[in-house]
Amino acid sequence: MSRAERSQQSADRIAAEVLEEVRVRRSAPFAQLFRPAVVLTMLVAFVLSIWWVAFEHGLASAARQALYQPSSLLLVLAHPNLESVATLRDRLAGDAEYAKAGADILAAPLADPPFIRATSTLLRAIEAMPAAEPSAAIAAKTPRIYELRTYESHSDPAALNKLKMFNAGEVPIFRKTGLTPVFFGETLLGEKMPSLNYMLTFADMTARDAAWKAFSADPDWKTLSGDPQYKDNVSAISDIIMRPTAYSQL
Repeated sequence: MSRAERSQQSADRIAAEVLEEVRVRRSAPFAQLFRPAVVLTMLVAFVLSIWWVAFEHGLASAARQALYQPSSLLLVLAHPNLESVATLRDRLAGDAEYAKAGADILAAPLADPPFIRATSTLLRAIEAMPAAEPSAAIAAKTPRIYELRTYESHSDPAALNKLKMFNAGEVPIFRKTGLTPVFFGETLLGEKMPSLNYMLTFADMTARDAAWKAFSADPDWKTLSGDPQYKDNVSAISDIIMRPTAYSQL
């Protein structure tokens, strides 16, 4: 090995040793943070901070706002036929009473829009419930909530099979166990297809939970859901809890 090679090797070793020493010196102060007592203290502090944020200023507040101060609005419109759907915008544009009542929203400037975007879904009423049924709480003037549920299927045959299941007896079981329906609809156009959507109404969340518990334990439901012909017809279920507006007709 030449003198130049030995000098380079020595320089490389010194550089490596210096680098390692720097790494050790940088890492050593943090080693104190990994002592059991320190880790436990930090973990407790983290959990307490999460609890404080979640229940004092976070999740509890968010959940309350989601139920009592919704940021979205669901509008349910019943149409006798497809022509009614296709001509709705033109009919509203020519309605003087509509234009007057909605002037503030219809004439809202770009800098202050009344909403971000609207998404529409076209549903066809199912055989077992051919028309929407407004909540009895409207006439009684009692509080109510709604649950909008979407059943997605992995294929069209599976979606049709679930629709057949509702028409074959599931809707009456709903009514019997306190799951009061407002409407059932097969999705013809919209998101999450193939799917069906339905809405239920309850006095409150306690009534809602009790009704679902009764439904799950109902003998007729167990028989229907255990029928092999209805196996694997739903791949995903989503639900949204809502409260009615002051002008709700449902």
